[in-house]
Amino acid sequence: MQCLGAICGAGMVKGFQIHDFETRGGGINVVASGYSKLAGLGAEIVGTFVLVYTVLFCNWCQGKC
Repeated sequence: MQCLGAICGAGMVKGFQIHDFETRGGGINVVASGYSKLAGLGAEIVGTFVLVYTVLFCNWCQGKC
């Protein structure tokens, strides 16, 4: 289901921003200027941890809280 959502989302972005999509080759896969790749990786790790922790806590707390 997530893959289907990702495909639909990419199609919507291409549909709404066709010029930018074609100019940038389908997306931007770089870290913003002023940040290192290590900082980008750290942000991805922290963001993923927060998301997974929130989902797991909500599932655990559903019957106990």
